[in-house]
Amino acid sequence: MILNTNSLPFPLSPGFRAIILRHIADSFMACVLSFRRRHPSPGDDGGNRPVEIAVDTDGSLIYVSDFPETRFDFSRNEAHFLDGVSPLNRERERFQAWEHAFLDCYRSGYYEVEVLPLLELEEIVAAS
Repeated sequence: MILNTNSLPFPLSPGFRAIILRHIADSFMACVLSFRRRHPSPGDDGGNRPVEIAVDTDGSLIYVSDFPETRFDFSRNEAHFLDGVSPLNRERERFQAWEHAFLDCYRSGYYEVEVLPLLELEEIVAAS
């Protein structure tokens, strides 16, 4: 699969693109990249937020989410934060700050990554 960024309101950094491409290269269906903290600490609630990146069958980003605080919803052109919802095209700087922090964590080995078919993830959520 290739990463299709044609419809995004702002560019992704080369490092962020490379991470996504590394994990979707062998995928032929919509998938979710699930980034979980490699070694969670007991009592660590604030620093143990999972990250998900959903990619559609055509390689376009559906959403990027850092639960529960941040969700960049590319399919709806919205950005969701604890303080409200905003049009995605107004959140370039916020996305770049989030992207930079994510890249730092990823490069330091903070995450383990699992690639799930999007339908499998929807079934897991429906069952809970």
